[in-house]
Parts: sequence; structure tokens; C-alpha cells
Amino acid sequence: MAVVVDKIKHLCGKLLRYAKVLVSNSPADNFRYLKWRLSRSKAVTIRCKGSDKWAYVSYIPEALLRRDTKYINGHQARREMRVMASVLHKAGYNIVVQSYLASHVIRRKFDLVLGLQPNFNIQKRLNPEAVDIYLATGAYLRYANSAVESRTASFNAKYGTDILPRRLTHFVDEPSETAGRILQIGSKYTIETYAEDIRPKITLIDQSSTLLHEPSIADRLDCFDSNKFLWIGSGGTILKGVDLVLEYFLEHPEYEIDMVGPVEEDVKAVFESRLRHNPQIRFHGFVDTNSEKFKRITRDTSFLIYPSCTEGGPPGAVNVAMKMGLVPILSKVASPDDIDTLGYRLDDLSADAVARGVEWSQGLSRDKIKELMRANHEYARRWSLENFEREFADYMAKVTGLNP
Repeated sequence: MAVVVDKIKHLCGKLLRYAKVLVSNSPADNFRYLKWRLSRSKAVTIRCKGSDKWAYVSYIPEALLRRDTKYINGHQARREMRVMASVLHKAGYNIVVQSYLASHVIRRKFDLVLGLQPNFNIQKRLNPEAVDIYLATGAYLRYANSAVESRTASFNAKYGTDILPRRLTHFVDEPSETAGRILQIGSKYTIETYAEDIRPKITLIDQSSTLLHEPSIADRLDCFDSNKFLWIGSGGTILKGVDLVLEYFLEHPEYEIDMVGPVEEDVKAVFESRLRHNPQIRFHGFVDTNSEKFKRITRDTSFLIYPSCTEGGPPGAVNVAMKMGLVPILSKVASPDDIDTLGYRLDDLSADAVARGVEWSQGLSRDKIKELMRANHEYARRWSLENFEREFADYMAKVTGLNP
């Protein structure tokens, strides 16, 4: 009976999500979206009049079809998908954007192949003469998988659980090893996760942000509380270091921390009995970073703490927090190039490292915290959709010789 109830809840949830999409879109957009949902190819085609050049993009076609705010604001990659399609179209390409996980294989000649595996790999093999660019949105896949497995094994060993690793990437051919070029969202620390012979193929690009407007930090400078911290993450919270953060803050009730983002129930259950007696640790689930609720949660917060084991440079959660003036305490792989002048870089992935990060934060004067808040706010301006579009257009012009 419980299984039936869960299936009904799941179906109702899907129907509700589709209803929200339909309400937000125009009738023409709804027709295109429903046609895409029902298609085998899970692809969107954008034609360029008079052009015989074709580009294949293995990424997020849904972002080209949906207008509902919650979806678009859910991840910066969705707006970036729109920008990439626009740049390629202006450069004179007919474009096929297919879900990177779609099982249907599109068979036609492409002049450019760009995107994520596994479909990037498939189209690269089918179009050996095409310019191929692997869009790397995370660390080197072999490094990332090893890091996730290691952190999950450590968690299970410590707490006697049998949680399976989450967010592993399964592949036959590691795309960065076979690609001609790699466009990497990340930092110098991301490049260090790759084998040395791969690194010369990599060009870095700054990602954008989910924030729609540049936030003011004037109020934060006036009212910040140096004992308040933020953790913000998404699925796969063990890899995001949620347990390391909880281990420390459960033992230090003098500090407050807001946990923003969905934490898996099997992970949270490990700490549940202790969390009942620690109201200074507050869980909020998913919160739109453009919402008034997020502003209220973080109004007087001083520090972001994020001990993730694998990232493609500073993830969206980090750049949002830095834009808002929070001072980052980050693992190496989640850090921007200039972390040592902007915040604190954790020396390993442990609760002890988190403790050293918090101790560093408490040694700062209020004037120094204000200085760092201003510096982070200014530095994070680079993570904008306009800058992403400029960098992507410049890169494509250099690689293809076509100027958007």
C-alpha cells in the first residue's frame, strides 16, 4: 500500500510541475515544450536562415523551452544554455540542442560538437571532422568519482551506515581524455584535478550566477553577526561536506548556522537525535536565492562554510554568497583563484579543518571582516551572465574563426 501511495505522490508531483510550466508559458511555447517532452530525441532545433553549418550541443534543451521562474532560477546553467544557443546562432550555425542523457542518437553531419558526456562522446565519434569542445562543468571525472567514493566510505565507516555514493558520473570514455579542446567552468584549482597531459587543452571560463540583480551589502556591513554562518548546497550533500559542518556546529552551540538546500533524509537521520537539542542549526531546504526569504535568512550572516570534495571551481552557491558579501571558508576545489586574499582555504576535508576555519574567522576584527565583505562583493561581479556571454563568444570566435 505504501508503495502505491508513493507512486501516486510522485505522479501528482510531476503533474503539478507540468501545470506550473504550462501556466508560465505562452500557447506556442507550451506546444513546443509538450512536443519536446513526447519526442524520442529530446532535442530542440534552431535554424539559421541561409546557413549550411550545423552545431550539436549536448546540454539542457529544456532551458530553451521553459519560462517558469522557479526552474530558470534553479541553476545558473539554464540561463547559460540560452546564451550559448544565442551566440552560436549569431555566428551562423543551425543548432541541435539535445539532452546530454538522451538515449536517441541523432545522425547527421555536424561541423561543431559541444557539450557534456555521454552524448558529446557519441557525436564526436560520429563526426570525426567536426570541431569538438568538451564543456566541463566539474572536476576531472576520475578525480570527482574517486573523491565522492572516498568521502562516502568515510561517512559510512564513521556512522555505521551503508549509504551509496551519490552523483557519481558513469562513463565509457572519459571525455576530457579524448576531446580536442576543453572549455572548463572553474578555477586554477579545477585544472589541478586533471592529469598533466590533459591540462594544455583546457581554457577556463567564468560561470554566471542565479542572482538576477547585483545585491547591495550596505545593510550587512552595518548589522553582521560574526557568529553566524551559512552552508548552502544541493543534492549529494556528503560530497558537499554537510556532515563535516554538522559535526563541528553540534559541538559548538555558541555559533549559529543556516543550512540552505535539500539534505537527504538518510544523511540527516544520522544527526537527528542531536539536532533536536541544537536550535542554532536551522534547516531550510531549497530556497530561491532571489527570494525575500533568502535575504531574511542571510541578512546578518558573516561567513559561508563549504567543505566540498569536488567542484568545478566556485559553484553557484559560493558565488551567490560572495556576491552578497559573505566571507568564504572553502575547500580547495571549491575556491576561486584568489581565495587566500578573500577568505580561508581549508587544508583538508575534516571536522578539524572546519574548526580551524571557524577559529580563523573569530580572529578577525570587525574592520577586517568589513574589508573582506567588500572585497568578495567586488570580486564576485565577474560571475555574471554578461561576462559569461562575452567569454563564450570570444572563445568560440577563436576556435571556429566565426565572429558572433
